[in-house]
Amino acid sequence: MGKANRLTRYVTCLCLLTCCFVISSDRCLGYILPSSQIISYMVKNSSEFSALIIIQTTWRKDDGNEEEWESYQEKIWMESSGLFRSQVQNPSKERLIEPDTSFRSLLMADSDEGVRGLLTRMGINLNAVGLTRVEETVAYRIGSKDPDAPKIIIEKKRFIPLVLTYSFPTHDGKATITVLFSDYRKIDNGWYPFEMNYFDPRGFRENYVIDTLLANVPIDPAVFDGADMRSIPDQATEQDEILRKGKDSER
Repeated sequence: MGKANRLTRYVTCLCLLTCCFVISSDRCLGYILPSSQIISYMVKNSSEFSALIIIQTTWRKDDGNEEEWESYQEKIWMESSGLFRSQVQNPSKERLIEPDTSFRSLLMADSDEGVRGLLTRMGINLNAVGLTRVEETVAYRIGSKDPDAPKIIIEKKRFIPLVLTYSFPTHDGKATITVLFSDYRKIDNGWYPFEMNYFDPRGFRENYVIDTLLANVPIDPAVFDGADMRSIPDQATEQDEILRKGKDSER
């Protein structure tokens, strides 16, 4: 009887320990970080960038036009303070409709509060968080599950944005812009996407492929003084020469 009692107690303890382990494992597998923590990790990847100078190839297609994509080179200056300027490098190319550029602020944000405010203004519900997949990549979703609802999808492993869908004000009310981020590369201690796909509700799509990127270089304040975006400087600056050499070396 003594042996039987000891065996019963042993089996009971083993069952209890097994149940505790299963419950604990389920909780660990099901635990999802709050949006504030996800955003904080994401900001760490972009807070390394105080200024960026980019030369990219922009591919554009109008939904109402059956012609093939057209392409041109574009130069972009950005600072983490929110300053932004783009300049088409091909004189014969001119945008009839300018794309919204607010999504670029996420890629060089320097504060959690600033990103939370931006996402809220974009119509994203920060209280709705879940896990999802982008192809085979596990990611966090901040925002509603509804496919058309504003949301941001952030890779779980590196905390980098993969998809951003947000509300954009139009004459008729609001429409939805979607941006896909891919081909991330390590720049200094941060990550930056070298390809982006932009879908605009006004009837056009753009694809951006970065040719050369300079991070954390001084930018002349005169660049942001509101000069004609279509004008091309007559004389190349030292930074232009660095960008050109970088592009030649990549080739």
